[in-house]
Amino acid sequence: MNQRQIDLMKLLCEQNVFRPASFFSRKLSVSTKTVYSDFQDIEKFVKKFQVELIRIPGTGVYLEGTKEHKDALKENLLKQTEKDKYSMEYRRLQIVKRLLIESKTITLESLADEFIISKSSLYNDLNAVSKQLGSNCLIISNDNGVYASGDELNIQKAIKQIVSFYTLTKIDGISGYEELLYILFDANIIELVHNILYGNYAELTENVSDYYIRSLEIIMITLITRVQMDFHVEKENDFLFNNIRYMETYVVANSMIEFIKQEMNVVFTQEDIEYLCRQLFAHRITNRFKTNETQYTSMVKEIIERMEFIEKVSFDQNDSLYHSLLYHLPAMVVRLKKGIRIHNPLLKDIKNQYSRLFSEVWYALSVLESKYDVVLNDDEISLILIYFQIALDRESKSNNIIVICPYGNSSSQLILNRVKKFLPERDHIEVSTIDKLQANRMRNVDLIITPIDLNIDTIPVIKVSPLVSNEDLVRILDVYSSFVMEKESKKAFFEKDKRFPITNDCTILKYRLC
Repeated sequence: MNQRQIDLMKLLCEQNVFRPASFFSRKLSVSTKTVYSDFQDIEKFVKKFQVELIRIPGTGVYLEGTKEHKDALKENLLKQTEKDKYSMEYRRLQIVKRLLIESKTITLESLADEFIISKSSLYNDLNAVSKQLGSNCLIISNDNGVYASGDELNIQKAIKQIVSFYTLTKIDGISGYEELLYILFDANIIELVHNILYGNYAELTENVSDYYIRSLEIIMITLITRVQMDFHVEKENDFLFNNIRYMETYVVANSMIEFIKQEMNVVFTQEDIEYLCRQLFAHRITNRFKTNETQYTSMVKEIIERMEFIEKVSFDQNDSLYHSLLYHLPAMVVRLKKGIRIHNPLLKDIKNQYSRLFSEVWYALSVLESKYDVVLNDDEISLILIYFQIALDRESKSNNIIVICPYGNSSSQLILNRVKKFLPERDHIEVSTIDKLQANRMRNVDLIITPIDLNIDTIPVIKVSPLVSNEDLVRILDVYSSFVMEKESKKAFFEKDKRFPITNDCTILKYRLC
């Protein structure tokens, strides 16, 4: 029996009358569904003590048995609780909970008194926990006690890693994954996240594997728990061409956050929402809701046709674009009519990087303004732009090019403007720094243009003068042409021989979910 079921049996033993499931649900801060599920296990367990769980629909439940038999049951429950409390695994979970999840400073003296154990055993516990954390954060000891140190993103990664580790580890007294969550986190938060993933947003998760859902569940429970204690993730300094892919999930993430705020009365920062966006994307959850908004079908088709005419491309085979717009537009019209504004954190970067596409999307959406008598704002246009940019990337085989210049903003912009005029418009070209490049592990970067020497051999690097001469432009074109030809040649080879996948999903998954 797990700890929640033990607590439920203790409550049952205390009752002299029939009680409804809702009574126990409130006492234990779990759903009635969980209580009913536990009743099935309890019914089998109490029979060993000649006690019977009586269940009468519309009335409630009651433990029936002699005082002697009920006392024997209570004594057994007490022994189980004491055994679990002083086990090594339970003790280490409590250390993890206090150090990482609650960010408390603890002392060895207080732990030794609480768990009736020597300090040398506690040192072993701390070393074991520290090894499980890896490089995400450090456990530090000073005169004030022991605490965990690290930035918020790494602390949340560490919590996820620890929970995943213990999920795969058999622990005496803990029946499995669900019981582990209830030991470490607040029951209300667990139930809320469960309802989001399996209830409110079930359409998005029904075709996603259990592995992904469980991983996302841990991440969301951790995020809400930390936000409730006023800990927030820091801004992740990623490239725009990476960020814009994650923003495909922004409307869904924002909707989830609004629901959580209503239920839990907590405040999320913009960085928290962006973090949830990245996690939804990494766990293959986008905004592909089934929708009955058939009156928007013709409008979506007209907008797509207008963009096809402007861009001279066909989106006929892109079901994702069609369904994303079909889901997005009805809610967008309601927001515009009611004056509700969603702020896109990438708006400024999008308008700078994709100014032409921004104007084209605004033009294509003008038919919607006329039909529904609404006025579009820049945030809504930029959110629609994201769907089209992703669709165009799939159609046009764009490249991601980084300009690195340490000589100031004016020099960087000079190089950027010269290069942008020279290379195809479909390519993503943006200014970055060496630190940002290294922090993002050069992920998805195809080409680097810079006036300085860089010790990089995994990506083509083109060195130019700070003013970008005509000779530099010729060299850029030469390297760019060779790179594109090689890229297309490799892709053609892999597409021809299906034994070799174009992308290594396992590697990508390992990086995104850590």
